[in-house]
Amino acid sequence: MPLLRGGSFPLDERLALLPTAYPAQAYGGAPAFLVEAMVRLGARLPFAQVAEELAFLFGVSVSADTVRRLTEQAGALQVALEQRELERLKHDAPPEREGPAVQQVSADGAMVPVVGGHWTEVRTITIGTV
Repeated sequence: MPLLRGGSFPLDERLALLPTAYPAQAYGGAPAFLVEAMVRLGARLPFAQVAEELAFLFGVSVSADTVRRLTEQAGALQVALEQRELERLKHDAPPEREGPAVQQVSADGAMVPVVGGHWTEVRTITIGTV
């Protein structure tokens, strides 16, 4: 069974919402929502299982290799976007302020009674200069 047919929005391409290395014809003209569903599922489930789910949910036939390829490409694109953002933050960030040479952090938790006879966990953290 062929993949769903559909167009893509020009804004999607302009904003690079889909990898440009995979134009619509590279994945059978599938609409962006189907590719996104495939990638989101591919990040959480075995690729063969994603292919089964897509067949059940959308009535489309996709191989596990296609799911793997598109999921890995989307992952690489996400890593590149995060790396670019990290570089931007490093470049644009204000200089670090001088702080104490040594600091101490302590954390603890305890169960405390609350209204109605129930108990809840309370967490406490202290930060100090040595």
